[in-house]
Amino acid sequence: MGRFLLCFFLFTAVNAAEAQKSDTLLAITASSISIDHLDNIYTVSGNQLSKYSPEGVLEGTYSNKNFSGDILIDVSDPLQIVLYVPAFQQLVILNNKLSEITSYRFSSDLNQNITCAAIVPGSGYWIFDTNSQQLLKLNRYMRHEYHSENISQIKGIRLQCGLLKAAESFVYLYDAAVGILQFDQFGAYIKTIKTDFFKPFEIKGNQLIWREGSVLKTLDMVSNKITEESFPSLEEKTEHIAKGNKILAIQTRKGIFIFRKGSG
Repeated sequence: MGRFLLCFFLFTAVNAAEAQKSDTLLAITASSISIDHLDNIYTVSGNQLSKYSPEGVLEGTYSNKNFSGDILIDVSDPLQIVLYVPAFQQLVILNNKLSEITSYRFSSDLNQNITCAAIVPGSGYWIFDTNSQQLLKLNRYMRHEYHSENISQIKGIRLQCGLLKAAESFVYLYDAAVGILQFDQFGAYIKTIKTDFFKPFEIKGNQLIWREGSVLKTLDMVSNKITEESFPSLEEKTEHIAKGNKILAIQTRKGIFIFRKGSG
C-alpha cells in the first residue's frame, strides 16, 4: 500500500476554517472515531456526535443531553447513521446532515435487554438480546423478521456483546472473552474468529480490520488471508485507528491525526 502523507492534526472545531487555510491544524478529543465509505469522519465525545469532511471541515453535530454511558455508532450507510445507547435501550437514526430521522426504544419490552445494534443498509437492523442470547433481524419498520438460535447453547457460554456489525451477507458479533462470531444473513452461526485484540475493529465489505501494536491487519473473510500494513508512528500513544478508502485517522490523547494515502 502506498505511503501516507500527513495532512492535518485536528485541534478545535472552532478554529477549523483558520486551520484549513494555514494547514496547521486543530485538536479534538473523542471516545471513538469512525470513517464511512465516502471518507467522512465521525467522532463521539460525551453525548455529542460530530461529522467532518475528508478534508477535516466540520459539517454537523448531533447531541442528546439524555444520553450517557457508551454510545455505539454504525456508519455503514452514510445516509442513515445509527446511534445506539445501551443504557437507554434507544436506537437513533440520523441523516447525512446529522438531523434525527427517527428513534426507537426497546425498553418497552421488559423481557428484552438489547445491548448492541447494527444497520443493514436498505433492509433493516440486527440487534442482540442478552436475555434470550439471540440475534434478532428487524425490518426498516422495526418489525421482527427472523432470529438466531440461542447462541449461548452453541458456544456453551453466555455472551456479552461489545460490538455488532453487519456487512453484505454476514453479521459479526464481538465478545471480548470469545472473539468475533460470524453469522449468515438469516442469523445462522457460521464460525468464531479467535482474536487477541479488543474492540474497536472495523468491518468493510468482507474485510475485518484491526490494529495490533504498530500494524494494521486485514482479514479477508472469504479467502481467510491476512494482510498487514504499518502506519505512521507518533510520539503520542495510538488509541484507535480508523481506515477509509483514501485516508487513515489515528486517534491519540491530544487529538486525531489524519493521513492521506499517497501515490508512491
